[in-house]
Amino acid sequence: MSAQPQTFQGLRGETRLSVVGDNGRPLTYNDAYLAVLVGLNRTAMRPDDADPYGADLNDVDPIAAAQNAACYLEEMAGIYPNVPPIAALSDTQRTDTEAP
Repeated sequence: MSAQPQTFQGLRGETRLSVVGDNGRPLTYNDAYLAVLVGLNRTAMRPDDADPYGADLNDVDPIAAAQNAACYLEEMAGIYPNVPPIAALSDTQRTDTEAP
């Protein structure tokens, strides 16, 4: 995978999920199922526990829903956010010509 590290097609996506979540119990297929529903609801700007049938799928970006689902799985596994630290550039390190 050669995408940006913070994406699920990059370094973040290469992380193996633990078999035990942050609550001490194994992650299950039910957790993955719940993550898909939560990802859909979060993308549709709805509460996590909202009825998924109420979401307007015409306004849902499917990639954003998949990313939200993966983030929810990371939360359950206790590894969110799963990205390397990003150092901020000082003004002297900037390569652009515009001021911040």
